[in-house]
Amino acid sequence: MKRLFCIIGFVLFAFSGFAIETLKSELTFVTYPVTRIYRSEKGIVVKLYTDTLKPRQMYLPQKWFEPTEDNSVRKANLLRISKWQKPYVVVYYKGTDFYQARLFMPDDARNKAWHLIPNTMDFSAKFDTDELVIE
Repeated sequence: MKRLFCIIGFVLFAFSGFAIETLKSELTFVTYPVTRIYRSEKGIVVKLYTDTLKPRQMYLPQKWFEPTEDNSVRKANLLRISKWQKPYVVVYYKGTDFYQARLFMPDDARNKAWHLIPNTMDFSAKFDTDELVIE
């Protein structure tokens, strides 16, 4: 009888691993440190460094920050952090396609990362896209 309980216990223990579901997200993310943010009426230009430490620019149109009609996920969010933290951006991908960008910036607009786009710089063509552009 004792042997039967041991065998049943071993079989239940051995097959319990099959009953556990693993939850895998289909989203992946990449975090980039931000050096500057240029703000305009049409969107935000983010100067950042990639994993190869090359300076790049990311263009986030203003329409990505606005709420959607069907309350789906916005393509971009601006989230505030304390003035002691360094600004950064997290880009989420669903498979290989862009899903969402979250820009973490200090509360204080006087922070040295915040800038306005000078009149000599024209990025209006870069903001007329539905895909994330990192140059």
